[in-house]
Amino acid sequence: MFDLDEVFYYGFPSVDERSIKVAGHCRFEPLARPEEKDLFPPAAERVEALRRFVRERLPLASDQLARFSTCIYTMTPDEDFIIDRHPEISGLVFAAGFSGHGFKFASVVGEILADLAIEGKTDHPINFLSASRFRARGS
Repeated sequence: MFDLDEVFYYGFPSVDERSIKVAGHCRFEPLARPEEKDLFPPAAERVEALRRFVRERLPLASDQLARFSTCIYTMTPDEDFIIDRHPEISGLVFAAGFSGHGFKFASVVGEILADLAIEGKTDHPINFLSASRFRARGS
């Protein structure tokens, strides 16, 4: 993982012994429907930025594009999750808006949701993840 030039680059090692995954975490215009995502090759400047990143930071890897896939995910304005109780339905707890990195926290998010659902509280410091932080700003 590298946080460079206002783009957060990340990657995964080879699973097929031929390629690695490298991508830039970027914020684009929101989609109204998932089927609106860009299914065409990325713009040349985005491909060149990725190639430059690979050449500079991963010199033993090839900078040739073998394949691509556009990734979409929910993203909150501050890129932090939402973990909260539903404001109107007692006993309903939820987690959302994982901004592309929630999978790394799946085990603790599950624990927090179980705590909230069963005990009504959690010892984890989650106040900053409340949905009310957006209502207060009008988001």
